[in-house]
Amino acid sequence: MASLRAFTLNKHLFNPSLYRRITSLWFEGIPKDSTVMSREAGMRWFGAGVDPAAKSAFDNECHNTAREALESIGPKRLGLPDFTSVEKDQVNYLALARPFQDEYNRTGIQRQESTEAALAIVLLLDQFSRNLYRSDQGLVYIHYDRLARAVSQDIRSRGIQHDAEISHVWRFWFYMPLVHSEFLQDHVELERYVQSEMSAAKEVENQARIESLETQLRFGKAHSDLIRRFGRYPHRNKWVGRETTKEEQDFLDNDGETFGSG
Repeated sequence: MASLRAFTLNKHLFNPSLYRRITSLWFEGIPKDSTVMSREAGMRWFGAGVDPAAKSAFDNECHNTAREALESIGPKRLGLPDFTSVEKDQVNYLALARPFQDEYNRTGIQRQESTEAALAIVLLLDQFSRNLYRSDQGLVYIHYDRLARAVSQDIRSRGIQHDAEISHVWRFWFYMPLVHSEFLQDHVELERYVQSEMSAAKEVENQARIESLETQLRFGKAHSDLIRRFGRYPHRNKWVGRETTKEEQDFLDNDGETFGSG
């Protein structure tokens, strides 16, 4: 197992071909200039109301696309420093993101290609991991989420998410690791971003986009409310070895929100 400092990506796996496959699968039927996501895409992404066979088929497609790449950066091959707090990870995000930086930190004629690589890497770490490891969610929370959050922070600190001509529907996925974070400031930043997009949509009176953004605000609030109440997501406790408080258990026993994670 290599440390972060010594680790390098397998270029046979991490390359433009992988990034195209990831974005093509994830955004199937959604052009780069789409202002709202389709109902079909929402069901595919979030699983609400999806036939179990269709959900399994999509998981299999994600598996076929991403398994080797995810395994190559899994905990058996890429050793992360011990987790102490999200705040510490936020300070040390450059070290966590370092193995991936060469894939998206480019300029000039490669800038759009780099932005799409950046988006694909965030999707791989933050979303495809969830589709592949539904039965081992602790692996996602403990390993891949830390990488996803760091890469997202690095990309946003450089402004890379704005470099390509892609719509909010695509760009929003750069921010999804903030939804999964247990650090309240991340949720505040996400809300600030969506509100800025809302202001732009209202200026041009794009009602469909406004409604889509309102949905995103409700989605974000459902997550941030739990962080404000508990300081963490109670449904993760069993996966990461945390003791559940009585208040958290009462919440879970009374159909408290788990966002499909169980």
